[in-house]
Amino acid sequence: MKRTLVIEAGATKTEWAVSGKEVMRFRTAGINCSVMPLEAIVNVVAEAEEYLRDISEDITEIRFYGAGLVAGESIIVLDKEFKSVFPNAVIAYGSDLLAAARAAWGRNKGIVAILGTGSNSGFYDGSTIVENIRSGGFILGDEGGGASLGKALIADHIKGLLPKELERRLSEIYDVSYENIVRNVYRGKNAAGYLASFAPFVLENRDIEGVDAMIEYNLRNFVRRVLLRYDVGSYDVAVVGSFGCACREDLVRIGKEYGVRFAEFIKSPVEVLVKEW
Repeated sequence: MKRTLVIEAGATKTEWAVSGKEVMRFRTAGINCSVMPLEAIVNVVAEAEEYLRDISEDITEIRFYGAGLVAGESIIVLDKEFKSVFPNAVIAYGSDLLAAARAAWGRNKGIVAILGTGSNSGFYDGSTIVENIRSGGFILGDEGGGASLGKALIADHIKGLLPKELERRLSEIYDVSYENIVRNVYRGKNAAGYLASFAPFVLENRDIEGVDAMIEYNLRNFVRRVLLRYDVGSYDVAVVGSFGCACREDLVRIGKEYGVRFAEFIKSPVEVLVKEW
């Protein structure tokens, strides 16, 4: 039985799906080819191999969509790993933004936005991404994403600017000592993922005064600085990513103020891609 393996890799998690009578799905740690050491990428692929070993010879096509995917050493390593386990597979590579656009718009035109750990966006012409406002990553951009929201929270925490009740709740759940924060942000293997891990906490504590404003500022920045750069008067926006879906009501409300129409929200594109592409 010929099978297709679709991989959608982000900084926090990687979604794997295999075609068949019933789609086989599982999740591993994230892969970001632009920032992760090669050894870490190899370890994630090895983790996935355990799920797929029994059907490895049936897989004839692999479609890998990844964050930070550029030609170079990382693709060479991925090729080597995949071919060693899936000897019959033809492998194609594309960006996570292309994966999001294909899942959201199929072969139609539209604007696509990824809001997960980071953020990205593009205009899709029904085949490929033809316009892209560069993300800048969690240091220079990623407006609207989970890491950006987490960074705002932690920045206020280390300056002593958080409301007392929010500070109390934060300290009960996390080790937010200054030393631990600095270690994870400046010496950790996945600083963006670390910062994004605080985003759910922010969303869960909207009952505290000031938290809504923090969320609002993050999302409004994305709409103003990114989405309004596209032709939002002619095309709708589809949002892909679990963080974006969690902020759906806020985005729709803010979008109306600026004439941005959000047409669809998709948590993960991988199941659509394995069935339709």
